Amino acid sequence: MRGALVLAGGRSQRFKAAKPLAQLGGQPLVAHVLRIAVNVADEVLVAIGRNDDREAFARIIPAGVRIVKDRGRRKSPLIGIVAGFQSMSCKYSLVLSCDTPFVNRAVLQYLFRASRGVDALVPMWPNDDLEPLQAVYKVDSMLSAARLVLEQPSIRIRDVIRRLNKVRYLPVRSIERLDRHLITYFNVNTQEDLHLAQIYLADSRETSAKIERQLRAQHES
Repeated sequence: MRGALVLAGGRSQRFKAAKPLAQLGGQPLVAHVLRIAVNVADEVLVAIGRNDDREAFARIIPAGVRIVKDRGRRKSPLIGIVAGFQSMSCKYSLVLSCDTPFVNRAVLQYLFRASRGVDALVPMWPNDDLEPLQAVYKVDSMLSAARLVLEQPSIRIRDVIRRLNKVRYLPVRSIERLDRHLITYFNVNTQEDLHLAQIYLADSRETSAKIERQLRAQHES
């Protein structure tokens, strides 16, 4: 059984609003990610922050998707991952961010296939930047490593990945055959990014090249 955990907790200082519920094309950002997640996974959870409004999310998520609240006071995506994975029954799960509205279904299916026999399958850019929030993890292995990291001052996902025994780093370039412009990795971090995403919905052909240039400038230098 395949799982998918969508991280939608906390507030973004750069975005200056509740990002998961921000509207894009008439739907909340998180709804765009969930629409794909429910088509590639058997078990789908949304992890929200300890102070987030559960009812606000319950009104917009698809049937069958469960909500979990993280209980940690420290700020890190790892807190949401642990909360979600503790509530999952699947062996392998995707971890996705709520702010990647153009996440590609074919790419996610490819990640699942490539994750067989490893503790983590993590895409990597040419400059060694990782995409840990569009990756597949073995749930029990991730939880075991995460518990150790949560005792440390630094609680980055990268620190957990380093503690796993079998990690496969997948070159992002191998994904281009499925998503030519790598739009799957476009993050809405600012209001300007949200505006660009709105333009992409209206004219994907022209805007996709601009997004691709932006992504490569961030990760290939």
